[in-house]
Amino acid sequence: EAADSENRFAFICKNTGKICLFTNTGQLHTVKVSDLPLGKFRDKGIPIDNISNYSGEKERVIAAVSQTSLNLYRMLFVTGQAMLKIVDGGEFDVAKRTVAATKLSEGDEVVSVMPLLGQQQIVLQTKEGYFLKFDIEEIPEKKKTALFRQRLLDLQPLWACCFVFLPLH
Repeated sequence: EAADSENRFAFICKNTGKICLFTNTGQLHTVKVSDLPLGKFRDKGIPIDNISNYSGEKERVIAAVSQTSLNLYRMLFVTGQAMLKIVDGGEFDVAKRTVAATKLSEGDEVVSVMPLLGQQQIVLQTKEGYFLKFDIEEIPEKKKTALFRQRLLDLQPLWACCFVFLPLH
């Protein structure tokens, strides 16, 4: 409980694994857990900028996941211009510290990266307060290097997105 309330991202990973940071600029930064300094739970850590290629001045972290869990799921990418695509998480198992997680159109940015865990529907919200709900299966599955091709919503920019879990019968 304390981990979730005091930290923006909290997840489980092995000490031999990697942490994957997806940013609003479409980049994926990886950090080996063994490169992180040891400390206690409430100790003040060091900025991620100091141990990776991530720059807090130029980009912001949208999602943080362990490499192990990333390999198990498909990831949903949503941009501010309402472009969506699904990418297999195994495509992000890379040796480099920084790679392009997705290609973006000029002036666009990633607003959400989420694992698909059996969700069936998604809800998008624009800054103007409009909502759109549709099935996940309507979103195209692409490679990480593919450009977003299909715009599912003419209203922009997007403000938020969330999943809808349907009850099992």
